Amino acid sequence: MHKSEKYGAERISARGKIKPFVEVFTDGACSGNPGTGGYGVILRTRGQEKEISGYEPMSTNNRMELTAIIRGLEALKKPCRVLVVTDSNYAVKGMTQWLPKWLKTQWKNSQKKTKKTINKDTSRGFHLVLEMDSRYFR
Repeated sequence: MHKSEKYGAERISARGKIKPFVEVFTDGACSGNPGTGGYGVILRTRGQEKEISGYEPMSTNNRMELTAIIRGLEALKKPCRVLVVTDSNYAVKGMTQWLPKWLKTQWKNSQKKTKKTINKDTSRGFHLVLEMDSRYFR
């Protein structure tokens, strides 16, 4: 069985069109934490690959991990089924556990105060994850 079959690449959209399956491989790192950071993304679909990369002169490792995923999702040009592959436990928990809660509470903590996190602006980019028809993380 091909990976795309395993993750439902042949699912049909509400309009009756088959949505393509895209693998999004991401990584981010910093030299020092904080320090100079960079990220890389590989998008793979139907035997084709596209590479994306970038850097920030002052960042953190977690910020670069999140940025890689966001840049990968932003590069998608049409609705598709997506498998995000990351080595970041922080990013996976952020997308699958923390983000739904943050959105529900409008970024407020249990004391009803706005959540203070240095990655809030980056984490808000994960609205792209919630707009995806299907998502998988590993």
